[in-house]
Amino acid sequence: MMHMHGVPAVEPNDLLTLAGVFVGGIIMGIVGYLRSKPAARTDHIKSIGVEFGNREQSERQIEVLVRISALEVLADKRTTDIEEIHRSLLDRLDAQERREEQEESLPRPIRPHRRPP
Repeated sequence: MMHMHGVPAVEPNDLLTLAGVFVGGIIMGIVGYLRSKPAARTDHIKSIGVEFGNREQSERQIEVLVRISALEVLADKRTTDIEEIHRSLLDRLDAQERREEQEESLPRPIRPHRRPP
């Protein structure tokens, strides 16, 4: 059946079909929403996982700090050893310079000239 201006008229069966599809979609959405189980609360599980991660990270940081402190102790010992070596070398050089200065300050003995035979 044609309505005025060349636009086809809407049949009552078409309106009932569209309304049925619309109402059926709403009903299916409500039933699906009500039948779905609430999501399990995993907040405490997440917090346990985060705590485990924090604990593991803290343990790693402690291990790194222990290594760093051990390296600092070794570096300090090594530095002390090197300083002792430098001191002993400087003491030796000072002693040698004093001996050379004493030898220079002593009068040289005069040696008689030898005549060739």
